[in-house]
Amino acid sequence: MAAHLSPGTGSLFDAPTDGPGDHHAHVFAANVAGTPHPRYVPDYDATVAEYFAQLDMHGLSWGTLVQPSFLGTDNSMLLAALADHPDRLRGVAVLDGEDPRRTCPDIADWHARGVRGVRLNLLGSTGPDLSRPAWQTFLDDMAAHGWHLELQIPPEAWATWVPILADVPCRVVIDHLGLPESVDAVPGHPLLALAVLPHVWVKASGSYRCGPGAARAMYEALCSAGTDRLVPGSDRPHTRFEGRATGAWEFFGAGEFFDAGE
Repeated sequence: MAAHLSPGTGSLFDAPTDGPGDHHAHVFAANVAGTPHPRYVPDYDATVAEYFAQLDMHGLSWGTLVQPSFLGTDNSMLLAALADHPDRLRGVAVLDGEDPRRTCPDIADWHARGVRGVRLNLLGSTGPDLSRPAWQTFLDDMAAHGWHLELQIPPEAWATWVPILADVPCRVVIDHLGLPESVDAVPGHPLLALAVLPHVWVKASGSYRCGPGAARAMYEALCSAGTDRLVPGSDRPHTRFEGRATGAWEFFGAGEFFDAGE
């Protein structure tokens, strides 16, 4: 593996424009799935126009579209949105687990389109084998282009993935504050040790996906540990938590907690 990238000066990637941004949101069409057995398929549209309205409401200049798991490796809607709005959007794609180049044959081309990362959703999946030669070379290319590897990790997968993520050559981003199940699970949580590594970032997002009070406890524990590689995400439109996504925007605003609602 290549050496880790420099942690930089507080920016996970080059933003499309000046000003504060949102690091995690989704767009999709109603009742569309790209995988054979999705855990959840929304029955409504989540449009770019609606997302921009939310960004404007919260005083944010730009956003990051993350490919939702139910669309699989069909990143066409994400890429189309990036092409239509290069001045306001960046993207994180989902690629083939056996060989990422089957989905993204030219990383420089996708970089020019606005893609800045690759997501692995490990909920209900063991994830790809990153020791495969196809992934080894692709991860090196990701590092060269400043891309990050983004993961949603359930509690039972942490023991397997911590040593893997400690050794990858590119930046690593952990979704939703590591999904702690409870406040009691925060002390000694594997994320606290992983997050001190200079190539690891954490998305302060999706507090409603964590146990009661656990997101805030994890956020404060990470801050106390000294990491400044925390970026806020709205997780809009809050799939599976529509209408009950309390605190969706609470991590915006200079690290202060507030609930601006929808």
